[in-house]
Amino acid sequence: MIICGAYSAFQVITKQQGNLIFSIFLSIITLGSIVFPSLYPPKFPDAVELPELFPAFVLPLHFIVPLFWLTFAPHFLKDKK
Repeated sequence: MIICGAYSAFQVITKQQGNLIFSIFLSIITLGSIVFPSLYPPKFPDAVELPELFPAFVLPLHFIVPLFWLTFAPHFLKDKK
């Protein structure tokens, strides 16, 4: 829902290039969500086995939402030309 609202806002603000600008914005936010946590790594308790593998499991999850949006948005959104 947040992504749909942001997409609508980009369409209102920039009439011609809203889709392109929103896709770039979504990509930047996704990459930022990977870089920012790596600057402040979490402290795991000693009971967690192999905590160094945690980023490898979480990394693909950052790309799920943009992948779904960029895949299904053209199907649901129609050009109003």
